[in-house]
Amino acid sequence: MAAAPLRAQYYQLGADPSSTRWNRIRSDNFDVIYPVELDSLARVYLYNFERMRPLNIAGLGIESVKVPIVLHPYTMESNGTVVWAPKRAELITTPPSSALYALDWEQQLATHEGRHLGQMVHYTKGIYKLLGYLAGEQSIAIGVGFYPSRTLLEGDAVQNETDFSNTG
Repeated sequence: MAAAPLRAQYYQLGADPSSTRWNRIRSDNFDVIYPVELDSLARVYLYNFERMRPLNIAGLGIESVKVPIVLHPYTMESNGTVVWAPKRAELITTPPSSALYALDWEQQLATHEGRHLGQMVHYTKGIYKLLGYLAGEQSIAIGVGFYPSRTLLEGDAVQNETDFSNTG
């Protein structure tokens, strides 16, 4: 019998060399974790996430909580993701190669993934807070499971980009 590859929810994002040394810059609302040689880029992301924070949580009925944002500069992909266990945002900082992309990548990630952070925090309040005592950070998955559609979560983040960017 051949062994089949196993997949799980947890995976490593980015392609950071093992020699990477990490640093952290903090604000009242975010911890940005980044490779030591990228201090300027970390400040740009922190600025954008702080600037967009009030708009990203608008309408969710929440106050944001301090969430780590991990920057991954060592790949040619362009992406970002919000993960709930452990709670964090993982951002691949390489901008898309398409010349037709209208929004600055740093602002795009702060607007889109920032909204996903707000959605995630929403599932730590009310009844979900009780579930948090029972299931830990996995309680957010329960909340998302009850949401009518994961597409609506993504659509909400895209709508956030449209409403709060100059290129929307």
